Amino acid sequence: MQLNTCTILLVDDETNIQNSIKRILRSEPYFIITASSAQEGLEKFKEYDIQLVVSDFKMPGMNGVDFLKEIRRMRPECIRIILSGYADSAAVSEGLKNRDINLFINKPWKDDDLKDIIRRGLAPFF
Repeated sequence: MQLNTCTILLVDDETNIQNSIKRILRSEPYFIITASSAQEGLEKFKEYDIQLVVSDFKMPGMNGVDFLKEIRRMRPECIRIILSGYADSAAVSEGLKNRDINLFINKPWKDDDLKDIIRRGLAPFF
């Protein structure tokens, strides 16, 4: 990891989604870590100094809202973004209301919008 680099954790059980986001962000000054489940994401979150987490909503074992709630409990200053194709999910709405989620991005996303949202989220860390 280089100086002035923020670390992002991508949590999604679909490898193609992880690879797509990594491709979108490849020219950005970020160190990107991936996890395929919430449990693996929690392990990596404890291992690395992570400033921003992007998580899928629908995952086996633990949904993205519960995962991000745990991230907030451990380190509330970490930016928490959820990706979901389920825009009307009551759990996502509740997570936003309770501030367990900072931002919601609907799937499918626009690449430039995703980059901009992540840049703005990480601005306080630079």
